[in-house]
This record gives sequence, C-alpha cells and structure tokens, in this order.
Amino acid sequence: MKSLRYLPLAAAVLCPTAGMSALITTVTEVGDPGGSYADPVLVQGGFGEDVDAFTDRTHEWNGSGGAQPTVAGYGLQGADYVRTANDARAASAAAPLYEFGLSQPAYVYTFVDSRPAQPQWLADEGWQALGTTLGVDEGGDGVGPGAGINNNSNVYVKRFEAGTHSINGMGTGGINNYGFAATTWQSAVGSVRDLATTNAAPALQRLGFGDNIEAYTDRVHQWVSNPGDTISDFGIAGFDYIQTANDAKSTSQATDLYEVTLLSNARSLIFWDDRSAGSFPQWALDLGFADTGFNIGIDEGADGSINQQSSVYETFLTAGTYRFGGAGIGGNNYGLAFAIPEPSRALFLLVGALGLALRRRR
Repeated sequence: MKSLRYLPLAAAVLCPTAGMSALITTVTEVGDPGGSYADPVLVQGGFGEDVDAFTDRTHEWNGSGGAQPTVAGYGLQGADYVRTANDARAASAAAPLYEFGLSQPAYVYTFVDSRPAQPQWLADEGWQALGTTLGVDEGGDGVGPGAGINNNSNVYVKRFEAGTHSINGMGTGGINNYGFAATTWQSAVGSVRDLATTNAAPALQRLGFGDNIEAYTDRVHQWVSNPGDTISDFGIAGFDYIQTANDAKSTSQATDLYEVTLLSNARSLIFWDDRSAGSFPQWALDLGFADTGFNIGIDEGADGSINQQSSVYETFLTAGTYRFGGAGIGGNNYGLAFAIPEPSRALFLLVGALGLALRRRR
C-alpha cells in the first residue's frame, strides 16, 4: 500500500519534448558594420560532442573531461546553437555583437574562453556562472569528452523570455570567441558532473523521465512502472532525469560522487535499490530525502521484464549546487530526478522541509 499520491505535473512539463525544438529562430551579427567577420551560423538541434565551434576555424566543442561535465552533462545534446566567427573575439565588449531570436522562454548557455578576464557584461546582465568548463579541441582531432582539448571555456547560463535579445563582444584578441546554445526553460537542472571521475560520466535527460528510459550510462537497464502503479500515476513522468553510472554503486557514502546545479527550486527524487534498504545514506537524509512509499521497477535486460525494485525518496531543494555522495552498495546504483514543482506542491514541500528542520533542531 502506498503512503502518498501526488497530482501530475502541468502538461508542459509532462511532455518530454516540450520546448526542445527551434528555440533559437534567428541570429544576426549587428556589431560588425564593416563586414570584417564571417556571419554567424544557426544550427538548430545540432549541438553535441565534436560539433564545429566557429565559422572560420576547425575548432570543435568537446566536454572538457575529468571532473567537468560532458555535453550530455549539461543536457545540451541536440540543442540549438550558434557558430560564431572566432575572429569576432575582438569586437567591443561594450556594444552588442549578435542579436538572436527565441521562439519561447529558454535557458541560454554561453561558453566564454577561460584565459582572459571575463567580460563585465556577464555579471552586469545576470549570467550565472556554473563553475564548470567546456573544452575546445582546436585541431578538431579529438573524439569525445576530454580528447584533443587545447583550451577551455567557462560556462554561464541565463533565462531569457521569448523575443529578440543581444549579446556583446569579448573585446579581447588572441583567444577564442564564445559560442552559445539554448534549451528548454521548463527544466530544473543546469548541469551534472562526476566528482569521482573513475566511471562513465553522468548524463542529463531534460524532461525525459518515464517508462523505459535507460537508467544508467553504462548499462541497458531501464526504469519501468509496476503493474497497476505507474510512473504517470505517481506524477513523475517528464522530470529531468540524471543517468548515473551503475559501476559507481560501490563508491563510499563518505565520498562526494556527483555535483548537480539546480537552476530553480525543484522536487528532487532518489531511486534507491530495495535490496539495500538498510543502507540509505546519511548524506541523503541530511538533504531531507524521505521514503514516499512508491516503488518503481528496473528492467535489467531491457527485455520487458521487471528484475528488481527501487523505492522513491523525495525532498524539496532550492536553486543552488548540491553534492550527492556514493551509494556504497552492491545492488544497482541510484538514479536522480528533478522537476520544477507546481506552486501548490512547492509550498507543501517547503512547509514539510521546514518542519523536518525544526524537528531535527529540537
């Protein structure tokens, strides 16, 4: 018998593909009246590892490797992005260089060369530094995250409304220009990275949770509904889902394993293997995670069978950066899911979190 039932999320959040296509509709270079630089190129739905970064170089964007997120760790696989001209790096930082149009509200990520002082407009205009980098493979000779990286760019994100917006120049020569990409505003997660760096990197699937989603980056396992007690009934379909590495399951609970940046307040879930029910970690309890009474199955062979069960734990986390420790177990590793809650649900969770904090303080 399940102890709690939740209302489904709003329809826009339930649709895994909502807001994911044709976010950037136009891009125009406005800061080059003399025509000195190559025009920018809009690539809709094309961002990923090893994509061309600029219109006038062979450089490619790649995940930086190590403890830095991959492109998938930013949830930017298949995002709209703009190839700028690398020579345009010298354009004034005090005036608009590009104008871009958005069909709807979106999170825009920009990748700014980490070597010089960062342009003042990033701070002045409210861009959020994620504290992570994206690599630049300047020879285009490396394949995949961490391969062929010559320099890195700091990653920033900002939420924009639908309409036309501008972005200034770098105002610095001898470095790389920035690039930018856009993804759905309905997502709660900004990035995920692996702090242990000994297993397959985690991947963020924006608005993608549901039946038959791959559970891990290194297995064919899938999350599935139990008969008569479905993921949709529980109201967690369409959450942002973080695919962890199953091989990371043995990482000590005392070790920081993943770092997740939330761009908004979020309903936050952990899927914990029932075979290790007595080993639920203290770091998760400290974050306020509590058993909802709901279980989901895991199909380990992706063949339509349910082989194991995981309990769903939930808490409410405010926007910010959080570290999740290891599981230290021998079963399946945990999964993580997040979603922007409906206002009434957010208030309910916040009150519950405050009550939990007061009980612990007493």
